[in-house]
Amino acid sequence: MLRGTDHFLPGSLLVSTLENGIRELRVGGIESALQDKYPNGIPFNYKGMHLLLEDAMDWIRAQVRAYPQPYLAYYHLWPPHDPYLPSAEYIDIFSDGKYWPGKPENAFSLGEPNAKIQHSRQQYDEYLAYVDFEFGRLLDMLERDGTLDNTMVVVTSDHGELFERGLMGHLNSTLYQDLLQVPMLISLPNQTERYDFFSPTSCVDLLPTILQFSDQGIPNFIQGEVLPGFGSATRQADRIVYALEAKLSSKQDPTRICTLAMIKGRYKLIRYLGYEGEMDDELYDLANDPEEVENLASGNEKLAEEMGAELKIKLEKETGK
Repeated sequence: MLRGTDHFLPGSLLVSTLENGIRELRVGGIESALQDKYPNGIPFNYKGMHLLLEDAMDWIRAQVRAYPQPYLAYYHLWPPHDPYLPSAEYIDIFSDGKYWPGKPENAFSLGEPNAKIQHSRQQYDEYLAYVDFEFGRLLDMLERDGTLDNTMVVVTSDHGELFERGLMGHLNSTLYQDLLQVPMLISLPNQTERYDFFSPTSCVDLLPTILQFSDQGIPNFIQGEVLPGFGSATRQADRIVYALEAKLSSKQDPTRICTLAMIKGRYKLIRYLGYEGEMDDELYDLANDPEEVENLASGNEKLAEEMGAELKIKLEKETGK
């Protein structure tokens, strides 16, 4: 897995996890061989070591085939994380001149030029296409091996990426949909039809869903609900989904500086707490304005106040403050 070295990174969870799949190859000929395949840069090039997605997928296939059954395997892959370094065949496949809608900047804007933002988003989309192909190749291998005959496969992400409002990436204090709305795809053994669900869901729903699917009991302390399509009779149709961003707050102290968001039905409220200067609430109608361009808070004070009160109760309940 780690090309071009006789060593591995001490203390690295990623490398220790992949240690059994290390390919020990010298840097000399590898750099030149990979430069043509990755003209924008060779992935995970750290002190002469290269972690390629193609190798990672092959390694996952080998590990899954060797596991005793039953098993639960969790793989957290770095791509499509920044830096966006797809292989050559995916570069410029989205250079069609189309641009995404301009959006008003907010207090967190870094003033990144729109041309730079659009270029970075194009690179991100190219990287996504590269990752999508490689994951599809993994699924094809697992299907040929017969692994998918008795295996549940879940694909999701811990966050999205933002390319708007003068910002790029995810290391900011916003909670717009481009950051929150991540993919959640589930394939069941011998599944032959596609089913789409549009109910509000959260990543915390995965654990109770996996427990139910594997005929395990679901402890009362678990947050989240069984995902739709898995036989849950208690799911709330009007469920509220919450999000919290609090990188500027200490883990040991009360949450004083944070961004909160809640989605209730078609509406989404974003509230900022503890930042310097007064920051207004943002209220969006996601049904009619999924790109979150028009802030409706000033004309819908009652709705914003009601949702804000619910948001405050939820924060106090979860933090005990």
